[in-house]
Amino acid sequence: LLLNREMSGLSVDDFRRRFPDAGEPPTHRVRAPGRLSILGEHIDYSGYGVFAFAISQAIHALCRPNASRVLRIRHKHPDTFPDAEHQLQPDLGIDQSQLKWSSYVLCGIKGIQLHFSESEKDLVGMDILVTGDVPQSAGLSSSSALVCGSALAFLSVNKLTLPLEQVADICAASERFVGTQGGGLDQATCLLSREGQALSIEFNPLKCESVTLPAGAQFVVMNCLLDKWKAASPEYNTRVVECRLAAKMIAKLKGLDVDSISTLGDLQKCLAKPLSDMAQIVEECLSVEDYSRKSIEEFLGRSEWSTITASHNFPEGVTRFKLRQRALHVYRESERTDACKRVCAESAADSLQRIGVLMRECQESCRVLFECSCPELDQLCDLACASGGALGAQLCGAGWGGCAVALVPAHALPTFLHTIKEQYYLADEYRRSRYTENTMFVTQPGQGATVQPL
Repeated sequence: LLLNREMSGLSVDDFRRRFPDAGEPPTHRVRAPGRLSILGEHIDYSGYGVFAFAISQAIHALCRPNASRVLRIRHKHPDTFPDAEHQLQPDLGIDQSQLKWSSYVLCGIKGIQLHFSESEKDLVGMDILVTGDVPQSAGLSSSSALVCGSALAFLSVNKLTLPLEQVADICAASERFVGTQGGGLDQATCLLSREGQALSIEFNPLKCESVTLPAGAQFVVMNCLLDKWKAASPEYNTRVVECRLAAKMIAKLKGLDVDSISTLGDLQKCLAKPLSDMAQIVEECLSVEDYSRKSIEEFLGRSEWSTITASHNFPEGVTRFKLRQRALHVYRESERTDACKRVCAESAADSLQRIGVLMRECQESCRVLFECSCPELDQLCDLACASGGALGAQLCGAGWGGCAVALVPAHALPTFLHTIKEQYYLADEYRRSRYTENTMFVTQPGQGATVQPL
């Protein structure tokens, strides 16, 4: 998703320039931050908790109601981000074959619209002006921030309120209108984060707990400069399907009711086993060899195969599946996430070092078992730990490009930044040409989304 990388927000004058026919000024200012995941990569859609926090970079919007039942969507920079207008109607359409930046605005609006579809509320149209500085296609959830910000804006202009936990659930579901079958990590972090604290997020039902990180933790976000747009690539939804298939396969092998199990988290609950036992169960039940589509259909039945793949926008060209590897990553990554929470609670002298070890293990699992890393991310993480003095480093977000995050002791920060810049960004002509102040930056846990009446 392409969003402008400027550091400033929006002014009322910006709004008037982009809506010259609007007699009334904007009524609300909305800020929706990007997010940084520390541990819990690719496990939210399997029903497991994650560890993340909001960053300072955010989507900014100014909005006001209009009387025309039209959604008028504008960006501060229209040459790059074209205007869009849509009638506010029950079947508000989002064309997955022609996704635009405004498609994510429509996702947020449509989620709220569907939530209130049974009520007597007559929803009004909206004029919304957007900008942002969340790095694009970088694994920092610029798209989810835009969905969440748009949902909050639409609620505000319609004088509606909902608990933020409910808005997070709505936005997680509505972002699937662009075709990405994600969990709820991005939306929950964007909406529920508190400044200075990380979030431990559990799902089904959504439950968030603020966690204080050990003193001295400095997180450095490093863009590998290989863009990856989650909604436009097949790998993400393929992993979702592989995890679903792994759960179903083990359930059938264990004699469970397959229809009652959708995720690897469901499987653990039905087996009534502790998380620490699940990796061994996977190794006992699933082959290290790839599974073919034919072998899965024969074991689960064609109807079950069709149900899973049809409901997750599955790319038809994929014919081989690594079910054992994907399931092992999910269960072990969930154990690492739980371990990180315990480390933070203990506040021991070696807490930062222990979190660093967990992050390195996460990256290795993403590289080997889940195969969601890439050579550029691997190189960045290796440099961060071997040459830069980081305690740990891992990819963040979906992977296959985008950003990595490193945990760096405060005293080592200047040396770390210099080393990574010299050895990664300036050592390559392409990277050198794309390097900006937003390519690598230090961040701390920030405040979640806010709405300010004007």
